[in-house]
Amino acid sequence: MKKSIIISFAVICCLLLASACKKENESTNTVINVTLEPNKAYSYNMDKLGDDDDQVQITTEASHSLISRITPVANSTFTLFEYTPVKDYVGTDEVVVSAVEPTHNKGGKGGKCGKHNHEEESNQYTFKINIKASSE
Repeated sequence: MKKSIIISFAVICCLLLASACKKENESTNTVINVTLEPNKAYSYNMDKLGDDDDQVQITTEASHSLISRITPVANSTFTLFEYTPVKDYVGTDEVVVSAVEPTHNKGGKGGKCGKHNHEEESNQYTFKINIKASSE
């Protein structure tokens, strides 16, 4: 009797932890098309990505940038994206900014019920940047 209570308790704990790992599988990809002249800077305030424990980071780096960075905006849910192409560059570039779930390790030694990683969901901004020579 005592064994069945302990086993039942362990199963319920694992089920509760497993259900806490589940998300709604909602994915968003906001595509921002940007046209710039050479040597001009661009910035964009991104609305909140993901949930409270997500880390916002550049997951696809620009190939032709002098500056490509993200900075949290103080006292808000926004993150500022800034981009400047390398000097005199003309062509295309792309940057992807994503909300990335950290790997959690709760419950001590991290048994199967203690570790989880939320990978079902993808929230991101894709900046498709076109740097065109000015037509004067």
